[in-house]
Amino acid sequence: MVEKEQLIARSNNLELSNRLITVENAYLQNQISPHLLFNSLNFIYNTVYLTSEKAGNGIMRLSDLMRYSLRTVDDTKEVMVTEELKQIQNLTELCKLRFGDDFYLKITKKGTLKEIKIIPMVLITLVENMMKHGDVGDRLHPARISVVSSENRFQFSTSNRKRNHALLTKNGLGIVNIRKRLANFYHENYTLEIVEEIDLFKTNLIIMR
Repeated sequence: MVEKEQLIARSNNLELSNRLITVENAYLQNQISPHLLFNSLNFIYNTVYLTSEKAGNGIMRLSDLMRYSLRTVDDTKEVMVTEELKQIQNLTELCKLRFGDDFYLKITKKGTLKEIKIIPMVLITLVENMMKHGDVGDRLHPARISVVSSENRFQFSTSNRKRNHALLTKNGLGIVNIRKRLANFYHENYTLEIVEEIDLFKTNLIIMR
């Protein structure tokens, strides 16, 4: 009876040790992978830049954007909105590489942005959604991003024509995740409005400060 209990205890301890090793390996892998990734990107940049400055700059912008996304995974902390806007600039420059001359986007900013903070990746997701589903190749109807800051509120708006009038759902996974994150952090101190028309898609985020 005692031997049986000892065997069971050893088996349980072995299983626990194996689980701990698995968790530790997963943790170490997560630590190593970004380092390996960015070293590889730096190597590719140094190689590509010699033949194409444009492609090299694209790799560096992608690297910067990925570093930011990995660094800002904590939803309990805010980042400076200027950091988020810098990464939006990286994203739009990457899109310019993809679309070439057929890329039309106007960005307007109003008010002081230096002291404003926001939870990360929200604004980037709204812009990424616009780039993914919107028509940014119409010179007469460019996509638009508006950033407005006042004493007690921050407003971020996007507007774009739909690509081939494709349906853009208000309840897509990206939008749903954004709403949950905003609600968890800002509670009642925000609004996110999604307006979908026949050929136009708009988002309007307001955060009270």
